[in-house]
Amino acid sequence: MNLHLRLCSRTSLAFPYGSLWVFLGKSKGCFFTHSAMCDAFLLLGLNPSFDLSHPELDQRFQEAQTQCHPDMQISWLAKQGSQRLSAQLNQAYQTLKCPKMRAECLMKTLGMWPPVASPAFLESLLEEPSWPLEETLEECSRAFKTQKEASIAMAYWKLCYVMRTAHKS
Repeated sequence: MNLHLRLCSRTSLAFPYGSLWVFLGKSKGCFFTHSAMCDAFLLLGLNPSFDLSHPELDQRFQEAQTQCHPDMQISWLAKQGSQRLSAQLNQAYQTLKCPKMRAECLMKTLGMWPPVASPAFLESLLEEPSWPLEETLEECSRAFKTQKEASIAMAYWKLCYVMRTAHKS
């Protein structure tokens, strides 16, 4: 599902509600399209990167939620539209907070989804059944910086495995 937004300025947004545009702010600006599922970075105004500053993520989310909060809108139409946008901001925030979901979002953006589990990775599971989470996060960071599909896929599957085993313990 694509969402068409009109980014009017750092403090104002507009978005469609049915066949109408709902404006939150007073400035004029440019149109752009983004996929709400994969462009959580764009929705929150962040550069796509696996290395994400959590304080900056929290700040951008709070700013965006403050701007589009339904209680800040006067008309019924604006309230309805801001509720939709608020829900998408919440989804984007949850996506970027979780390393696994952030990696998936980046892989989709880079056109590397779905990743393929390589035989080398499956063999490494037999040899070393557990990796420290911090080491795995660093490996993901390095892989996304290289933008090599095989490295990213292996780092992603390792992250999935580590997070799954961490939740079981």
